[in-house]
Parts: sequence; C-alpha cells; structure tokens
Amino acid sequence: MSLINWLSLITLLLLILTAGLPNNTSYHHPDWCTKTLVYPRLCAKKMRLKDAQVGDLALIDGISLKKARLLITAIKQEPETSFIRLQAVKGIGPKTIAKLALNFRP
Repeated sequence: MSLINWLSLITLLLLILTAGLPNNTSYHHPDWCTKTLVYPRLCAKKMRLKDAQVGDLALIDGISLKKARLLITAIKQEPETSFIRLQAVKGIGPKTIAKLALNFRP
C-alpha cells in the first residue's frame, strides 16, 4: 500500500470514530456526560438511574424500547429504586441488571 492510501485509510477511520462526538465540547464536560450514553467510557461518570430517559436505556445492548419504557415507568413510580428492585419488571433479569449497573449509578 502506498503512503497516500495509508493516510486516506487513517483519515477515514478517524472520521468514523469521531462522527458522533459533539463539536467544540470537552469530552469530560459534565453536562455532556450526563445527557448522553453514546460514549460513557469517555466521561468517567455514570448517569443517575432516575435521570435516565427511554433513549438512554435503549442504547444498552439487550434492552429494547419496550423494556426501556417499562423500566422508566418503574423508576418514576419509585424514585429511590435500586437495581435489585428492578428485577420485578417483566423481562428484566440478572444479566440486564448487570448491564444497567455498568452504565448507571443508583
């Protein structure tokens, strides 16, 4: 591969990797970190479970929009909901709770 092909490939990869990041925003900016889960590893802070919205939960692998709506309903009914209590929601088991615990804090 020639040097120009390598540079083109690297440029393309960088564009793909940074496509979803907001412009002119520090990746550790607290407002951005609490409003999105697209890049949770960059923020180093987890979103509070009671502040989550349906779209935030649906971004997690294995949680459909239907499950996300059920979870939000359960959280709104009891704001001090723990992860263990969410297992009472239909379709939510230990694996889903583990995924929630990785991305959210109680």
